[in-house]
Amino acid sequence: RRCGGARASAMAASAMARRRLKKEAADLMKDPAPHIRAAPSEKNILEFHYVIEGPEDSPYAGGWYWGKLKFPPRYPFAPPSIFMMTPNGRFQTDMRLCMSMSDYHPDTWSPQWSVRSILIGLLSFMLENASTAGSIETTRAQKRAYAARSLAFNVRSKLFCELFPDVVEVYRAQYEAAHGG
Repeated sequence: RRCGGARASAMAASAMARRRLKKEAADLMKDPAPHIRAAPSEKNILEFHYVIEGPEDSPYAGGWYWGKLKFPPRYPFAPPSIFMMTPNGRFQTDMRLCMSMSDYHPDTWSPQWSVRSILIGLLSFMLENASTAGSIETTRAQKRAYAARSLAFNVRSKLFCELFPDVVEVYRAQYEAAHGG
């Protein structure tokens, strides 16, 4: 019988996940993906929070969509759970989303996926109309209404404000412009 056994390898995989996620966080800070901001939780490197800025040529224009990725200790050898927190008209909130790069489909997961590629894939899927577990159907007008309310929803969360102070400043500027300073 070997010393440590499976427990030692699980701890090593967790150390690998921490190293990889720290590197991916640093890479995203240096070179952010278009329309996307992401940051790990200060208390848990296995939980990343993200904000997707709705692209101008979409019904999500003007919206800011907050969500989280929950990575397993075995990352990058196992996929994360993907959640959307902000009401958006495309995905249910606070519910695991079914995508090829999520824990719904470990059979299609590749360790080559990264936080960046997962979030770019999520944005791409958000702009499509394909139905999946966790998706909802709404009209373009409803999506625009969600976009208009998204920042006000997000800034009610202390965690959101701590993680994305630059986005909170966008909200303050919009609020002051709309309410005369």
